[in-house]
Amino acid sequence: MDESPDPTPFPPPIITQEAQERWASLPGDRHLQIALKREDLDHLFLSIRECIIGQGDLANTVQALSHGNTEAAQKFFDAAQLHQRNAIEQIDRLVLHAMTTATPV
Repeated sequence: MDESPDPTPFPPPIITQEAQERWASLPGDRHLQIALKREDLDHLFLSIRECIIGQGDLANTVQALSHGNTEAAQKFFDAAQLHQRNAIEQIDRLVLHAMTTATPV
């Protein structure tokens, strides 16, 4: 069995069609109120952290390739993809929360 990581950089979408339709129905010219819990902010902070770590892994990938170390480069690249997937998942959770709870004020 192949144990290599999933080659697609994006996790399955969690933002539902209903959430998108609800968001599209909100007035574009009014302020919106969105109540955030600490958990919601955690998604934002974790996504930023994952992006930063992933960028470091990409820099390490380039450095390993420039030194001809393709094995290390592949490991760093796989790690970067994992961090990208995690960041997107965290961002999607925050976006879904905003789309489903925003109210015009």
